[in-house]
Amino acid sequence: MVGSAGTLSTIPLLRLLVEKVAEGGGQLDLTNKDVQSIPELRNSQLNVQ
Repeated sequence: MVGSAGTLSTIPLLRLLVEKVAEGGGQLDLTNKDVQSIPELRNSQLNVQ
């Protein structure tokens, strides 16, 4: 996902996501279904590895 943790944390749902990723050591596994179910992510550019 493009953007700093500080910028993303201004959106409540993304703030929770950033916090959970930080707790997990910086990794988050999402399926396409997960991404499509979250409107804020659906229209975002994701950095997929």
